[in-house]
Amino acid sequence: MIKYLLGGTEYPGSMIGPEPTTDCFTVIYYSENPGTVMGTSLATDSSLPFQSLNMFGSAFLTRMRGATLPAPVLEYMTLIDTPGILSGQKQRTSRGYDFASVVNYIATKEVNYVQVDMIILLFDTSKLDISDEYKQVIQCLKGNEEKVLFIQILLPQPAK
Repeated sequence: MIKYLLGGTEYPGSMIGPEPTTDCFTVIYYSENPGTVMGTSLATDSSLPFQSLNMFGSAFLTRMRGATLPAPVLEYMTLIDTPGILSGQKQRTSRGYDFASVVNYIATKEVNYVQVDMIILLFDTSKLDISDEYKQVIQCLKGNEEKVLFIQILLPQPAK
């Protein structure tokens, strides 16, 4: 979906797949020069609106990165690609930070006059149930319902 929004271009460091393929929050923003930026650099760069994310600590900042590219749409918006939602308690605790709290903060706070306008949640209909973490994310978005768009994804099933 992000590749589509970027005009068919993958952002630097992107990985596309049906299961969670990244464990980072990736801030995708405009620059003439494609590249990647470490999370600690994003959070200390005063020209970017991410300094307040320092409050989530180094465990989070090491799981955040930036990706820059000259996609025309990025002149008007910044995208944040979140890590995949995990299902097991062991996997969730290995993150080292509270995923739902970070999502809630990004969704609800105005940071340096920048505010989230839309949150897109992808829903895989081939799964019988949603994970506890997905439920937590939905619950933490309470009060932001007007920003949330659920998109049902249909993955091709292998032939039997």
